[in-house]
Amino acid sequence: MYFANGKTIEADLVIAADGIRSPIRNQVLNRHEPVYSGYLAHRALISTRAALGMASQDNVLRIYVDGYNSVYFMPLEGRDQVSVDVTVPGKFARRPEVTKKELMESITGFGPTIQKVVENMDMKQVVTRPLCDLEHVEEWSTKCVTLIGDAAHAMLHNQGQGANMAIQDSGELAETIAESVTIEEALQKYEEKRKPITRLYQDLSRLFPTDKAETAFPEKAHF
Repeated sequence: MYFANGKTIEADLVIAADGIRSPIRNQVLNRHEPVYSGYLAHRALISTRAALGMASQDNVLRIYVDGYNSVYFMPLEGRDQVSVDVTVPGKFARRPEVTKKELMESITGFGPTIQKVVENMDMKQVVTRPLCDLEHVEEWSTKCVTLIGDAAHAMLHNQGQGANMAIQDSGELAETIAESVTIEEALQKYEEKRKPITRLYQDLSRLFPTDKAETAFPEKAHF
């Protein structure tokens, strides 16, 4: 491998964990461009207290839905923080921006607690990004190069499974290498085991919930 700083290395196997825009995938395998979903995500980290009880105590992802707008609360274990993600339809931009007024207008269908959480967020901490994934990547490997994580199967965040899939890729790849006689054999087994699972979650993650807030159970409607 030749690096931009002039360094050169040799290896029996190169594992590309270089993300949705993977340079290695696009150079060595087929080129795949990210596919825009039509949604923007406005994300910030807040304290658990600032979540006002909207995040669960058991580190479970909660998604609150109102039509095409969603608010995600993901507790970060051991950090006393919650990742808050306001997901709304929007035009693609590489560096999209949002104002507090626009953010509040996107959640008018939610109850007062969620609105208060978002209203209290420091806009300097809010990162906005277009939500993209990949179409199914048919080839993950050559004889000595393979892909893991987003480089192989970038998916939208609706199932909260992107990082989990990458971790499982790593474990499965390690096992198949340990069990196989050759690298090529290991990579073939790795793809056979992982592709059906990751493709399922890629497809599921494209299913955005669209229920209106007023259809929620009565005891949850006040959120």
